[in-house]
Amino acid sequence: MKKMSLFLICMGMVLLISACSAEKGTEENELSDYRPMIYVKDNLYGETADTVSTLPNEAVYIGTIEKVVSQNAPMVQENFTSNLVPVGSEIYYNELDQNVIYVKRLDTTQEPYSKYIAIE
Repeated sequence: MKKMSLFLICMGMVLLISACSAEKGTEENELSDYRPMIYVKDNLYGETADTVSTLPNEAVYIGTIEKVVSQNAPMVQENFTSNLVPVGSEIYYNELDQNVIYVKRLDTTQEPYSKYIAIE
């Protein structure tokens, strides 16, 4: 009887350890949403919480978003691609601060331009 109890306890511990390590592996491999990003001018830009109603004088139009990829996957390195900004959204480049771009929002319920900064 003692051998059977000891065997069951050992099996329970093995199963518990296996379940814990399996759960840990799931968390590491689990995909989550990436922050809104845009790849343009051979650089990756990430959204900030900043929005503006008017563009700075040094901002110039450089194009529109041409392709949107999944926000649940790593960002691709193709110019004028985003993982959230809709196709057709206008992009403006800040000539004085090359680490900043602005995107004209298609919804007009908020400030019209979102600020993005270069991701190192």
